[in-house]
Amino acid sequence: MYCPKCQTNTVSSTIHLLADTATCSNCQTTFHTPLFSAADLPKPPSGVTIEQQQEKIIICATTRSWLGVTLLAPFSFVFLGVSLALFGIFDALNINDSWTTLSLVPFFSIGSVLTSITFYFLIGKTTLTISNTQLTIFTGIGTLGHSTKIGLEDITTIQERRVRNNGGAITAVSVAINGSATQHFGRGLLPERIKYITKALALLVAEIKNGNTDLQSNLSQHLLDN
Repeated sequence: MYCPKCQTNTVSSTIHLLADTATCSNCQTTFHTPLFSAADLPKPPSGVTIEQQQEKIIICATTRSWLGVTLLAPFSFVFLGVSLALFGIFDALNINDSWTTLSLVPFFSIGSVLTSITFYFLIGKTTLTISNTQLTIFTGIGTLGHSTKIGLEDITTIQERRVRNNGGAITAVSVAINGSATQHFGRGLLPERIKYITKALALLVAEIKNGNTDLQSNLSQHLLDN
């Protein structure tokens, strides 16, 4: 689907589900669009899986990024290594006063945070569970994480959200769901996974809002079918 004014592919545009319109992210033109079809949905990128359960579709995107792991893992090992080494030295010297113990806290805390982020980039995931009435968003590692539930009737727009620094460079990409409240999710996912999730979620929610509620798991062939 392309903007009629600038011909930009509107995959990352703001999609207005109730008005059947889209706003181009390039020129900000708002135009009418027919309900999206499965033909608008690209093949799921690597790291995105689709599963059918009873009256639910589950879209799971892994946060795995070898670049993120490669950059963070060395620093995690350094900070944790320093904290463990100092603890061993203090223990060997029988130094156990409170100030000495407190000196280990910054190294251990930073190392723990970096290790958690490293594991998130290695085995983390974002899972969307869509039923006929509700969207559940889970972000975390395994069963540990944060879950948010949103009624489909509360969703009005879905868009790819980009955060830029003062120099104009993109520093973060996420999915924004607007309605009675605004929810953001997907930080840490690779850009191609963000784009697919944005489009697939918009297609699903739009179809359900228009009364097509027979969920199909193969989104590339028939997203929802009567």
